[in-house]
Amino acid sequence: MASLSYQIPDADRPKRVMRIPESHALYLCPNACGRRQGIRALRNGIADHVSFLRLTQADVISGEHERQVGNAVEELLATLRPRPRVVSLYVNCIDDFLGTDEQQLLDELRERFPDTRFLLSHINPIAADVKRSTARSIHTRLYEALEAPAAHDSAVTLVGHFEPLDAHGEFFEALQASGTAEVREIVSCDTFDAYLQLACSRFTVSLSHMGDGAADALEQRFGIPFQRWHACYDLAEITARYAKLMQALGGAWDGAAWRHRAERAVIETRAAVGSLPVAVDSAASLMPFSLARTLLAYGFNVVAVFGLHLKGCDDEAERLLADEHPEVAIVRSESYEALSGFALPSRCLALGRDAGFLLRAHHLVDIYHDEGYFGYHGVIRLMDAMAHEVGRVRDWGA
Repeated sequence: MASLSYQIPDADRPKRVMRIPESHALYLCPNACGRRQGIRALRNGIADHVSFLRLTQADVISGEHERQVGNAVEELLATLRPRPRVVSLYVNCIDDFLGTDEQQLLDELRERFPDTRFLLSHINPIAADVKRSTARSIHTRLYEALEAPAAHDSAVTLVGHFEPLDAHGEFFEALQASGTAEVREIVSCDTFDAYLQLACSRFTVSLSHMGDGAADALEQRFGIPFQRWHACYDLAEITARYAKLMQALGGAWDGAAWRHRAERAVIETRAAVGSLPVAVDSAASLMPFSLARTLLAYGFNVVAVFGLHLKGCDDEAERLLADEHPEVAIVRSESYEALSGFALPSRCLALGRDAGFLLRAHHLVDIYHDEGYFGYHGVIRLMDAMAHEVGRVRDWGA
């Protein structure tokens, strides 16, 4: 018997697509798969940077699609102005059945068009293993067009995110104290030459599971060490991570003033929120169980975690939460039956739009995947948002 499920609308949030400056994307896929990518390109205003090679049933059966790729690339390079310096090929999950020899295809393209770099990524939305996920794989491939630098400078490269870090945060102050002259991010690169500078940095910080593969590849290829700094709102852990970072960079930074501000923000927000139930969801944070455990430790009344879109990078925290706080509901389905079984209240503060929509929460902090929330500044920003939202009631309409 089919169950009733909610389709969670979020039309106002653009779906960001990461790209190398001066590159062009060529999607190799059937019509149905390409339609979604085409709509996304139009909505994000990047349609000029995207093309499609439509695969027919006859192409799939005959293997003719491989020959067509080279001809399509030739047409693109002859037509596009300015001529792209990188062509990124994206193949959908149909290629898992076709068995295209990816390396041979890339070798042929590179030999035929020696002045152009070529990358190839798989779009497989059903890949459950976090190490093979589409997001991580595509993000890692973005750095494959880099070249070995003549020397490394004092800069630090950030990977694994879609939005630049807030310049008002303490992270840049800490890096400056360590002698870091520049912070590089692919999301801030305007030119291909600026992109190439990413390989010149002396250190990499991975901000999420998406960036771990890229950070590891940069270390393997160019000898650039890295540190994982996935989403964290635990002040003690943030302090420990800064100590580790300063040790790696050979610097010293006193973050006591920033930590004190964050501690004060937690105390004030806890008083403002009081006993109001709090629901955390995986749309808000890539580490929702870690966030829930931290909020519980701060004294907030966390009643549920919505794990609707888990990335496999917070499994240990999920286990610990279930052991330490069995009273906290863990919701893994949008179905009506799942929600009604937990009897969760609408009078609550939801962190993340999925939980907010499903519960018709009176209060909503609409953050997405921790973007813009980093370090002590991220904790302060989250607390300020929570305190602000409990002062107004969300209108979800009819």
